[in-house]
Amino acid sequence: MSKNTPAFTLNEEQISTFLKEALEAVKTEEDPEVLNAYRKIFRKNVPFTLRSYIAAYLIKEFESQSFARSKPYNRRSNTRFSDRPRGYFSERQPVERPVLDPSESVSIFMSIGRSRRVFPRDIITLLIQNADISRERIGDIRILDNYSFVQVMSEDADSIIQKLNDFPYRGRNLLVSYSRKPEADDGVESGTQSSAEVGGNEQ
Repeated sequence: MSKNTPAFTLNEEQISTFLKEALEAVKTEEDPEVLNAYRKIFRKNVPFTLRSYIAAYLIKEFESQSFARSKPYNRRSNTRFSDRPRGYFSERQPVERPVLDPSESVSIFMSIGRSRRVFPRDIITLLIQNADISRERIGDIRILDNYSFVQVMSEDADSIIQKLNDFPYRGRNLLVSYSRKPEADDGVESGTQSSAEVGGNEQ
């Protein structure tokens, strides 16, 4: 055996699946406000130069209890992650999203969408961190190619528009406004800028 050959063999396919499930959960299920709380603790306690190693260590600890190895190796017993079942992420129920009363909420338009790799959690984080809006006051989020529609409480809309319109985000200044009218049959809400106009800002 070569000196550079590890004494154990990792199941790369299962670990890769775990990481992909984790990424999907962060993008679509997890509450950004909760994740930010964990993230602040992590950054406070882990030096920048060691963060990738700590991430690798945590994956190793999780994997050693949750996944089968193709070749076991000797390690000290550790039960800190033993309550996590195999396939933990895929078996979880999706995080419930707030449902806002239509009579007390409005839809706002944001000039950023899938073409800029925006997911619901990105918009939620943007609203929480830069518009001082709590998670429970953000409802349905509909992301299209170049723009998005976000349901918020009516009393928060003016403040959100004031704080986020012309706000620099991912290299562009956002356009944020009321959607104004109910959704049209073609899936584009009336009263907003046309998709061509918005698309020009996204390029």
